[in-house]
Amino acid sequence: MAKIGIYTCFPAYIGGGERYIMTFANALQQEHEVSFLCGSPLEYQKLSKILNIDTSKINFVEFHGGVNLKKILFNNWFDQQNIVYDVFVAMSNHITPSVIGLGRKNILHIQFPYPCQKTFNIKTLVKQNIYKYSYDLSVVNSKFTKSHVIKKFKYPLKVIYPPVATEHLKFTSYNYKKNQIISVGRFIGTQDSKRQLEMVRFFKKLCDLYPDLDVEYLCVGGERPEKIHQDYISQVQQEAEGYPIKLLLDTSLTDLAKLYSETKVFWHAKGYGVDEKHPEFTEHFGISTVEAMFSGCIPIVFKAGGQLEIVQDEYNGFLWRNEQELIQKTAEILRNYPVALSIAQNAHESSLRFSSQNFKLQVRELIVSLLGK
Repeated sequence: MAKIGIYTCFPAYIGGGERYIMTFANALQQEHEVSFLCGSPLEYQKLSKILNIDTSKINFVEFHGGVNLKKILFNNWFDQQNIVYDVFVAMSNHITPSVIGLGRKNILHIQFPYPCQKTFNIKTLVKQNIYKYSYDLSVVNSKFTKSHVIKKFKYPLKVIYPPVATEHLKFTSYNYKKNQIISVGRFIGTQDSKRQLEMVRFFKKLCDLYPDLDVEYLCVGGERPEKIHQDYISQVQQEAEGYPIKLLLDTSLTDLAKLYSETKVFWHAKGYGVDEKHPEFTEHFGISTVEAMFSGCIPIVFKAGGQLEIVQDEYNGFLWRNEQELIQKTAEILRNYPVALSIAQNAHESSLRFSSQNFKLQVRELIVSLLGK
């Protein structure tokens, strides 16, 4: 039994990164002694229940990333017996981690290499490089993310697609679904937006151009308390007035599964309108896309980022680059029942390779390979 330390510096919000790192811990808790290090242990324990992730054998530890660098370096180079963990895993949004690797073997999970503010302080640069080089490899969530990480640092890299918790979802055949479109994503009022405002505007045009479709739009997402995000929700709500649009905030997993199972089409627009110089603001993978596909929804997603690794145009969904394409493809598929039935079935079958079980299997294999070295 190895000692595994898993660290996140991020607050306990519902999101793909949080599901990723907590499922990583879940995959190892039966065979190893796992400690989950974070700033708010109680909040992460609550989040594990919301996400339906079993953490019953995991030790939650309050940890804010501060370490005695000299002591760690001494232990690493001269006295390996004092290393705390056999394997240490840290989650980051940057190439430079927020903490030095605390294990014999160290894994950096990079969600995406967001740009860092450059520093010209020699002491800080040395510290950053010590932190960076303390890790043995990086695990990333898609080939898209890998292609951007490798441009900035030559880590050994391994792609492990995010876990999609299909066990709480229900596949429903297209012919039993309602005339609904659904989008799912956190409401964020910054450049990292899921583009709900744009989708509401696109839907209004769809209704105006094709009133015979008689379709409803469910705009589902989690909310955050900061003013900029609350203002964004208000803006989306105002834009939606007068049209068959429902904004559903902080929907439970049970209710979301029901909505997926009842809905024909899934929309995703993250990355729309984003300058190519800022790939960090596109979708790095697309967990909600896979959830929708498993449930039998037809995905119509923006043609960028990790979505290209999930959706094959006109086989298990559709890709779009502009407003006209999105509206046209949506109208066509809602009117073409035989084609829609086939694509929805393909979408479901394609989604199976992204299951939580596949994720856990790959995590366990990775840890075994590291411990054997």
